[in-house]
Amino acid sequence: GRLGEGPAWGANNTCVRDCGCGCSVEVGPPAECAAGPLGDPWWGGYEDSLFEKHALALVEGHDAAVPLFLFFAPHIVHTPLQVPQEYADRFAFIAPTDKPRHQRQVYHAMVSFADDIVGNLTAAFKRKGMWDDTLVVFSTDNGGPVYGNGTAGANNFPLRGGKMNNWEGGIRGNAFVSGGFLPPSRRGIKWDGLAALWDWYATFSALAGVDATDHRAAKASLPPIDSHDLSAVLLGKTLASPRAELPIGTEPRLSNLSSAPLCASYNRATPYYDEPSVVGDEPKPLPDSPPPGSRCTTVSALIVDEGKGGLWKLLTGTVEQAMYTGPAYPNSTTDEVSSHFVSHCGDGCLFELRADPLETSDLASRHPQRLARLRAKLEAYEATAFNPDRGGNTAAACEHAQGVYRGFWGPFMR
Repeated sequence: GRLGEGPAWGANNTCVRDCGCGCSVEVGPPAECAAGPLGDPWWGGYEDSLFEKHALALVEGHDAAVPLFLFFAPHIVHTPLQVPQEYADRFAFIAPTDKPRHQRQVYHAMVSFADDIVGNLTAAFKRKGMWDDTLVVFSTDNGGPVYGNGTAGANNFPLRGGKMNNWEGGIRGNAFVSGGFLPPSRRGIKWDGLAALWDWYATFSALAGVDATDHRAAKASLPPIDSHDLSAVLLGKTLASPRAELPIGTEPRLSNLSSAPLCASYNRATPYYDEPSVVGDEPKPLPDSPPPGSRCTTVSALIVDEGKGGLWKLLTGTVEQAMYTGPAYPNSTTDEVSSHFVSHCGDGCLFELRADPLETSDLASRHPQRLARLRAKLEAYEATAFNPDRGGNTAAACEHAQGVYRGFWGPFMR
């Protein structure tokens, strides 16, 4: 059976199904799902609706004189592509040009559901009189998935590629900052500085007056956390980003970086980025017999902001999903084989993102010295990459979630 996304497989994690851990992914409500806590199998039991109700209750019951940190991580927009019918109906106009199972329609509906959650929480903060002191940060963690011949439902037009690859369509996520705490001069503008999702850790720590330093790690001679404080940018004190470099990770993949560990050093169950004919680049176990002495990297790309000198991006090795989607993707004519869309970057493909955010022009041959500098930086990052033995998939995890914990993850090892 499948051991992937969650214990309540196939129901957007809203109910436990009789088919157990081997349930297939479905688009739409599985017929056998039991009614939710409010009697309705979707509106009352839909997972993100439950999260929303809990978050709203926290705001309504909070003492407005006391600071509040609320972290809400919706499980949508994500597979399985399921949403209350009321929301799916709002996008029925997409159906005539959609794929047979309506992935684009449902994906749009899930985005709309998430949008309403944000709106309802915003209204709750305003009713509570807390909005003027509230900072809202909204961010995705990656680009939309365009693999699976469009069955994942997403679209990153006009950017190249998508989730599970390091093209801009896969790593350039949507984000915005709002709230009454944000100075008026910072509202309604676009900031194009370099930042990563994990920079919010140092930023929130600074705003709360908390030291973000990992002192135990420092005593162990480990490198500092890779998180930069963006609070000065938010408060309008500067337009310059404190981040000048962004190393980009990957599943282990064959590499000619001299600092990369041997492929044989990875656990056999470690997902591996592979090129052969696949849809997207679904991770597979390391090959049974990698070439003797071959090396595998988990840091295959790098972005460096040189200010007026440009925003440079280095991609190395084989990079799949080297493709562009149209404005209405996926649709009834979508028929792609992703192994036909592969860039063999080898020592490096080089792009200047400010002038070429769509990554159409590889400048490696025109800037050999810059290519060498960025490769040297990439070598240094790979040398300190943390690659623990994460173990492998085990049916016990899902079986405990299904049987012992009734739809929730919990301890499963004896």
